[in-house]
Amino acid sequence: MLRMVGLERQKLPIAAGPLRHSRWRRALPAVRLGLLLAALAGAAATAAAASPAADLILDFHGIDAAALAASQLSPDAIQCGLDLDPLTEAARQPAANAGMVLRADAAARITVSAMTVRLPAGEQCVTAVLLGVYAQESFFSSDAGWMRSGYFVVWQRSLMVSTPVAQHPGAVAAAVGRLTEQMLTVWRAQNPRPAAAADGQ
Repeated sequence: MLRMVGLERQKLPIAAGPLRHSRWRRALPAVRLGLLLAALAGAAATAAAASPAADLILDFHGIDAAALAASQLSPDAIQCGLDLDPLTEAARQPAANAGMVLRADAAARITVSAMTVRLPAGEQCVTAVLLGVYAQESFFSSDAGWMRSGYFVVWQRSLMVSTPVAQHPGAVAAAVGRLTEQMLTVWRAQNPRPAAAADGQ
C-alpha cells in the first residue's frame, strides 16, 4: 500500500498534491476493502478453475475423513485479534460432533481462510472468511500425456464479517462455525448414516 501511495503522489501537480493526497488517504480504507473482496473472489475463482475436465463433478460421496488446516493470517488479522487455533477449533468441534473423522493423513482437506483489513477510522475490522473442502483426484492429462493428481473443489462458501476490533475474534469464529454447519448439512445429505449407527447400536 505504501508503494501505491508513493506512486500516486509522484503523479500529482504540486499545487493539487495535498488536496488529492488527502482524498486518497481518506479513500485508502475503501481501496483496501475492495482489494480484500477482489482477493476473495480471486481465490474462489482459482480453486473453481482447478477442475481438470468440464464434466468432472466432485461431491461429498465417500468422504468420511478430512485433514483440517487454516491458512496463515495477515498482520492486519493479528492486529484484529485473530488466532489460528480458535479458527480451526470453530470448524473442528462441529465436524467431530457430526461424525466426520479429522486426521492429518486424510485424502480430503478442509481449509479455513481469513483475509482481514483493519480500518483505522472507528477501529473497525473486516474479514472475508472462506471455508473450502477439497478432494484429491487423479486424472489423465491429454496435454501432459500421463496421469496427474491434485486437489479440487468439493464445496466452498464465504462470509464477510465487519465489527469493532474487540468483537472481531468472536465474530469471525462464529462465521467459521456457521460455514462449517452449512458444509456439514450437505455432507450429511450425501453420506447418510447406516440405520444401525443412527440408532446408536
